[in-house]
Parts: sequence; structure tokens; C-alpha cells
Amino acid sequence: MAKKSNKKAKRRKQRELAENKFAVQLAQNRVDSVQAERHLLINRENRKNYYEQLHDAVENRESYTRYGWGNANVCSAAYSLANQIETKKLGHLNRKALKRLIEVARRTKILDPDDVSHGYLTGLLNIAEYSWLWVRDPDKWKPTTKNRNKQFSSLLRCLFAKYDVPAFMDDAWMPEHDGTETQNYREWFINIGAGENIRKQKGLPISMTKKMAHHFMRAPSHLTVNEAIRWGQILALGGDVRVARGVMGSPLGQSFANDDFWVTVIRFFIDHPFLDTNQYHPIYH
Repeated sequence: MAKKSNKKAKRRKQRELAENKFAVQLAQNRVDSVQAERHLLINRENRKNYYEQLHDAVENRESYTRYGWGNANVCSAAYSLANQIETKKLGHLNRKALKRLIEVARRTKILDPDDVSHGYLTGLLNIAEYSWLWVRDPDKWKPTTKNRNKQFSSLLRCLFAKYDVPAFMDDAWMPEHDGTETQNYREWFINIGAGENIRKQKGLPISMTKKMAHHFMRAPSHLTVNEAIRWGQILALGGDVRVARGVMGSPLGQSFANDDFWVTVIRFFIDHPFLDTNQYHPIYH
């Protein structure tokens, strides 16, 4: 009898422990649910405020550039945008186009309130500068992916391209690039998207053959535009991917200074396939 009593007591204790554990877990789940809902509401409010400030910065840029910085109620993205609009002297039609792009981006992941670099925001501003060359209405664009890089790429092609444009050319619209060279890249993007041949574009650092242009258009997406030009040149000269990747690891991947001489060096690399590609950079120097 004593053994049965001990077993019952043990089972009762185990049941009570399980019930207490369940009650604690249930209470914690309720707390977590309330906190998650509160966090979601805060994020929604912050996101709403973020887009409202961006729209306001487009229209009232002076108030942001003069008094915005240091004000806790003004987000850094709006301040940055207002300054860029002021610097670029963006006209009324381009500012109107920018507002449309910001509204389009609102239903995507292209813009992120937590992105302190504001890279894609500047990218939209750069796109707005060429709004007079849009071939489609941005309001009709619908993203087919949740990846922000691919969304930005898809939006670019919706606005500017009727024909295929290499993915590496998207980089020309980002803020790290500026100056005449980048302006050329953006015009190449638009012209290639309109069906023009890369060989016919102004500002090319070297003369391109048909074979070079063919390989340029199929260069890997992670390359820069200059690297893609060099890539096309190497493959057109008879080099393979191994040689091309090796050259990309040296300054020759970006620079075209004294190119007549350096083409002879590239030919040397191609003609000596057993040369370690790690030696390309030391040879350059």
C-alpha cells in the first residue's frame, strides 16, 4: 500500500509541475504576443513617419537642410535626401518623379528606414534625374521577389529597358559613383536598354570589337563596368575565365591607362596558362 501511495504522490507532483510549467509558458507567450504586437505597431508608425518625411523633404527641402540636422524628429534619410536635391538642383518634374518612385518603393523592400547609408534612396534620386527617358509607368511595376537588390534591378529595367541590360550595370545608379564616367555608364544602361550596341556608346575607355561586346554583355554580375569591359577584352583575345579572374585581382581590372602596352602583357598571361594567377599583380608592379 505504501508503494502505491508513493507512486500516486509522485505522479501528482509530476502533474502539478507540468501544469505549473504550462501556466508559466502560457503567461510568457501572452507577454511575448503583446510585446510583438507593440513592436509591430511601433515599426509601422516609424515606417509611416519615414515615408512622410521623405515626401516632405522633396517639397520643403530648405527646411530640412537648414534646420533638420540634430532634430530628433527628423530622420537622417530625409535630411540626406533634401541635401542631395539641393546640391543637384533637381527641377520640379524630376522632384515629382522622385515622389512617385518613393511611393512605389513604399510597397517594396527597396527602402529601409534602418539603412543608415541611404544608398537605395540615392539610387531612386538618380533614376528620377532621367525620368524624361522612362519607357514605362513606375506605378504599373510589380515586384516579383522580396530581395531588395533584385527589386531595384527589376524597377530599373521596367523604367528604362526594352532589351536585356547586364546586371553589373545596375551599380552605376548607386551613390558610390559620381562624375562624367558614371554619367556615361547610366547613359549606356539606358541606350543598351533601348536596343543600342555597347560598341556605339560614347566614353568607352577602349575600342571594342564585336567579340568583346559579346563577352561584355555576358560578364558576371559582381563585376564593375570597367571590369566587365576588361573581362570582355580578355575572353575576346582567347583567354579563359581563369585568366580573366586573375586579371580582375590586379589594377588592370579597372585601369585602361597605356592599354596598348598592357594588352601585350595580357596576351602573355593568355599564352602562358601555367603561370600562377597570383603572380599577375606583382608583374603589374
